[in-house]
Amino acid sequence: MSVDELWSLRALLIAVLTGKMSAEKAKIDRQLQQLGLGAAPNNSKKIPHARRPYPQVFPKYSNPAKPSETWAGRGKQPRWLTAQLRAGKKLDDFRIQTLPLSHSRLWKARLMLLPVWANGSSDRAWLDRVASVRRDAASIGDHGSFGPFVGN
Repeated sequence: MSVDELWSLRALLIAVLTGKMSAEKAKIDRQLQQLGLGAAPNNSKKIPHARRPYPQVFPKYSNPAKPSETWAGRGKQPRWLTAQLRAGKKLDDFRIQTLPLSHSRLWKARLMLLPVWANGSSDRAWLDRVASVRRDAASIGDHGSFGPFVGN
């Protein structure tokens, strides 16, 4: 084959492939429109990308001068914290104090019991939960009142 024949064959091949690609694109656009996902003819409407759900991050550090200013310990340090660190303070000076795990578990159990108690449930599962909360309270030395369902 000569070079001219090869060039004409290339032009023919490009024309055929372009036609097939546009036909396939039109077919896919019709299918997307039937599913309700199709974009506008000028492709101005974009499909949003789904983000991975991230757990909520609670703050670990607080500004003593303005307690509403907090930092979770991720990313860049806030200006109020960097200024205090430069002044010679330590990062632990700004840490938010939390309850020990057993106390927080106890309070969570108390809060879980409230809706059940309000419904007036008296089944065996309810009594088991009350007993487990009493055991938790006794194990951490909490002798406070749980309300009407714990007799001290």
